[in-house]
Amino acid sequence: MADPLSITTGVVALVTFAGSTLTKGYRVYQSIQKSGKHVKQLLAELSRLTGILVAVEIQVKDNQPGVLSGSSKVDHILQSSISACRTLITQTSDLLDKIDRSSRVVLAARWQLLEPDVRKLSEDIEHNTKILILCLGVETK
Repeated sequence: MADPLSITTGVVALVTFAGSTLTKGYRVYQSIQKSGKHVKQLLAELSRLTGILVAVEIQVKDNQPGVLSGSSKVDHILQSSISACRTLITQTSDLLDKIDRSSRVVLAARWQLLEPDVRKLSEDIEHNTKILILCLGVETK
């Protein structure tokens, strides 16, 4: 079984990182127009993921059923998903930095190159959010 303290510590750091990435994302979203809807979708997915990570954190802290079920398979899936979330939030932050540093003229020229990355990150974040939701729903015996 996974160590609840290490998972809690990791999730708390991840929630903090996601929050700062969301703040950056909304600043980027406000500064661009053409790409706004895709960035907005990415931020919505990141926001949902952050909410689920908070739920994981609360369940682990309170030792509630569902997270750390005692099933090594579920615990492994949970830890793998949390690790994937860390990677996705890092990639999102990096992409938002790239967009934020671009002037509007440069961004307009580069948007066709960046748009697939924004869409892919959005899909991957949604996928990992669903995995975490399933982990939260697992009952212990």
